[in-house]
Amino acid sequence: MPADAIVTADAGTFATAIYRSVAFAPPQRLLAPVSGAMGFGIPAAVASGLRDPARPVVCFVGDGGFLMTGSELAVAAERGLALKVIVSENRSYGSIRIHQERDYPGRTIGTDLHNPRLDLIGEAYGFAVTVVRSKADLGRLQEALAAPGPQFVLVKSSLDSVLPRAAAAAMVKPA
Repeated sequence: MPADAIVTADAGTFATAIYRSVAFAPPQRLLAPVSGAMGFGIPAAVASGLRDPARPVVCFVGDGGFLMTGSELAVAAERGLALKVIVSENRSYGSIRIHQERDYPGRTIGTDLHNPRLDLIGEAYGFAVTVVRSKADLGRLQEALAAPGPQFVLVKSSLDSVLPRAAAAAMVKPA
């Protein structure tokens, strides 16, 4: 991250990787909801860009949160904000699904998303679009963060990597 970056993170399990792997230091700022309210990331990024347009703004958001408030990118486009938006798409309300899987195994409801083409939405708002489909594509994320202008990065992620059964299976050591 740039030394003076403002980073916004929406609520959701996708953010765990951000908190674990991004080292924050002043004067950087991390803005995230304390209450777990989805839909925070995009409006916070737009507000940050409007408040201090000279600072780089990077937004991390899941597909569920993006679908709640992604239309705020219209303001970013109108004002010429060079936001970097990274959307993690696992096609689910992942945090809610985790609780359902844990407490009611095999009985989930209302957590699957049938997303539109999110890459086309980013393009429609005038953002340069990058799609990350595998670990081999991760270098493209760094390129997008370093590129000038508004950038929209769609990271195709796996719901299985956050579900309780995956975590339990990963902790079992072979004999």
